[in-house]
Formats: sequence, C-alpha cells, structure tokens
Amino acid sequence: MSWCMKVGDIIRRKASDGAPIGPYMQIQVIKDDRVYADVIGTDEPNILILKKNVHVCSIFTLTVSEPMLMDLAKGRKWVVSHPATKHWLSFLNKNYELVCFRTAWREYRHVFVVLSKTKMLSCGEMCVKIVVDQKVV
Repeated sequence: MSWCMKVGDIIRRKASDGAPIGPYMQIQVIKDDRVYADVIGTDEPNILILKKNVHVCSIFTLTVSEPMLMDLAKGRKWVVSHPATKHWLSFLNKNYELVCFRTAWREYRHVFVVLSKTKMLSCGEMCVKIVVDQKVV
C-alpha cells in the first residue's frame, strides 16, 4: 500500500506477517524508500521507517453535530448512531480501521479507532451504530 502514501497519513508499523502494530503515527516526510513519522500524542523526534514496513491506516470521514463531536473528543460518549443514509451505509461495506468525525459548518475533526459498527433498527428507522475506542487525533 506504499504507493499511495502521502504526508499527513496516519500509519503504524507492519509486523513480519503484515499485521499493523505499535502506536499510531503521522507521516511528516517521505524520501526515497524511507518515511519519517511522528508518534501521535508525544513530543518525540521523528521515527524512521522503511516504506516496506509501513501500514497506512484506512480512514473514512463522517459528519456529525458539533455537540456530538465535542462529547466524543472529551470521552463523554463512545457510540454514534445515525440514520442509515447511503454515505453512512457505505462505511459498513469495508473494514475501515479509523473514522474521522467532522462537523458540517466548522472544520472541527477528530479521528478515532473503530471498535465496532453495525446496522440496527431504532424507533422503526434503520440506523448505523458505530462504537469507537481511543481518539487518535
């Protein structure tokens, strides 16, 4: 997946079996066969990783209300439920590792690790329910 790497992507190291391991990092520089990345949430120098050892995390962006985003960002909520629109349903069709929740009017955004996702019936309406784990960015 190294062919589509770009500065700003969220990545993790790749184990010998290809599984993503270690902390989440953000690409700062791409040079030849190397990537320089910062560990998210720390104030440490860049880490050098060979491109072949980089796993680019899959991410999907969804729009939520500003109060919902603030509750998620502050850890007051871990579950988002939304009517099953075409865009929200498309999130269920692939295995995204991360979800970026953003607001419609202001450019507030936070990225979370996806713990689970499902389609459910709520008050007679089909909804998409997403449970997030830790906040990445």
